[in-house]
Amino acid sequence: MSTATPARLRTEIMTPDIRSRDRKFFTSYAYLAVAAVFLGFARTYYLRSYTGAPPLSTLVHLHAIVFSVWMVLFAVQTSLVAAKRVALHRSLGIGSIVLAVAILALGLITGVVGARDGWTGPQTPRDPIGGLSFLTVPIGDMVLFAAFFSMALY
Repeated sequence: MSTATPARLRTEIMTPDIRSRDRKFFTSYAYLAVAAVFLGFARTYYLRSYTGAPPLSTLVHLHAIVFSVWMVLFAVQTSLVAAKRVALHRSLGIGSIVLAVAILALGLITGVVGARDGWTGPQTPRDPIGGLSFLTVPIGDMVLFAAFFSMALY
């Protein structure tokens, strides 16, 4: 009786046509995600000098740079798998641990500073704790990010 690993089962079940569609889907998704990030932050970050957006702190710039690099890495990683360069994909994955730790730290620090500085706007009767309720987003994001990244490495 042979013992089949999940990866082996997936390889045996998936036809070349399905694998090709998967590669195209995930690569397209990655490039769309990069475009969505650019478009979503174009006015307030990437094209700030053209839109007259207010100045940003050094922390926000550092956060934006690290997270932008992460998005580019995401697109590169999916492209490597699509090009069947899995060994390089895995090497970059191991090397991205430092970047992932920076993302976790910067995400949490930027969230706490944002909550402290009231980035969510003035307090209202519906939101008596003001910026503290804002923390649920970055903390939740960082918990999910850590979980997903850990699973990807595993």
